[in-house]
Amino acid sequence: MHRAGSLSRRICAAAYLDERLTRTIISICARDRLRAIGPAPGVNLAAATGHACRAEHWTAVYDRMMSLLTVGIVLAGVGTLGSLVAEARGMTGAILATLAAQLIAAWALTLHARLRALRVAHLVLVGADDPKDLASELNSWAEGWLGSLNRSNVVVYAAGLRPFVGSGECVSESVWPPIDVSQPVRSASGQALPMVPFNVVDLHAYMARKLSEMAGLRARNRLYVRGDSTELLGRELLPDGFSRPTAQIPTTLVNAGLTQPESGLRTYLCLEMAGLDNRIVVSMFLHARLAGHRLQWEVSTYLLPPLQDRMYQVDRLPITEYARWRNAVAHAVRRAWPALLQAPVRTFTRRRDRVRRRREYQRARRDIARYSLRYDYGARSGLRELLSSGVGAMSHTDSTEAAKIMQHLQAAILTVTKAFLREHNVDLGDFVEPSPIVVDQIIEHLRH
Repeated sequence: MHRAGSLSRRICAAAYLDERLTRTIISICARDRLRAIGPAPGVNLAAATGHACRAEHWTAVYDRMMSLLTVGIVLAGVGTLGSLVAEARGMTGAILATLAAQLIAAWALTLHARLRALRVAHLVLVGADDPKDLASELNSWAEGWLGSLNRSNVVVYAAGLRPFVGSGECVSESVWPPIDVSQPVRSASGQALPMVPFNVVDLHAYMARKLSEMAGLRARNRLYVRGDSTELLGRELLPDGFSRPTAQIPTTLVNAGLTQPESGLRTYLCLEMAGLDNRIVVSMFLHARLAGHRLQWEVSTYLLPPLQDRMYQVDRLPITEYARWRNAVAHAVRRAWPALLQAPVRTFTRRRDRVRRRREYQRARRDIARYSLRYDYGARSGLRELLSSGVGAMSHTDSTEAAKIMQHLQAAILTVTKAFLREHNVDLGDFVEPSPIVVDQIIEHLRH
């Protein structure tokens, strides 16, 4: 069993063994220079990006060296044919020896790359140091920005999607029964006590503060902005219009999403609680509506399923040096020769994609500058969500854990709401509790 933060450790370690994962992390966190990044509960994005960048650099260097060996082997093969035609047996022997040396070098290079990946992945997974300290250093702006995402109070989501990107599958969306907040509570003698005025900002702040005190529960108010509505917040959200939206904005803007909500601009109280070993994450999003003397909660519940099976390959890493050598030798025998053919193509594709991304970014900048284009800066997903397996992969234990967390969160919301209203001397005589979430039926529906 791994220590706290094992979810981030698992992803960081897997980046050295899964090239598809490496590309996914870099694509979301490093290469897209305009779109926001969706929340990734429990994942240290700065550490994951640092390790993915290092793994990608090692892969690029490996591909370049293998490409050179491929060119050398082709030239050696042509030289061998030429020497055979010319019947220059001495030259043929020398060329064949060179060809054999290059093939052995390709095998040795593949062996070395695999050994290094296994060692570093094991160190990241079980080492005493923080995974972030073992990663490649990012530039100060990127590291600071990725680090700030864990404390973000604003999320920019792509137009056409639900606001809660990165939170997984929608379990339920409901509006709880209204609460009459017009009647004061009465003292033991029957006298009405003076009511303490409040608004939705006061309620959200109180709920976030009290719920944050619960063990394992993360609570914060976040403003959710549709990607094509970022101009409503100006430079507080988009400092220059040609880079990603910032992850933190002034509290006054967050509160504005409560007092003056719009279709693409609303503030929610976000509650997150993880299950055993961070296999699942349950999120609830609350928005209070106070119309006259009626208070209502809009509540959306989301579920992040367990990670995909390929994320758990790091649990089967060879521990001893002998076992690592056996694994690396088998890998080199299996992969060295195909890699000679694939490396030139991969090197070419990598350069082509780099040029394409640069052109796309320049085109987007030009359109934004020339035509005041309402560019969609919104995130389409989050890293943790992209790496999830889906509710179909949830075990009975996962489903039970999800049900327990949802019921726990619903009870906590009701308890704290009642406490807030009591402190403001509001009578709770007509308080109607919402129906409990029937998790098993919902999960079964999602599976099908």
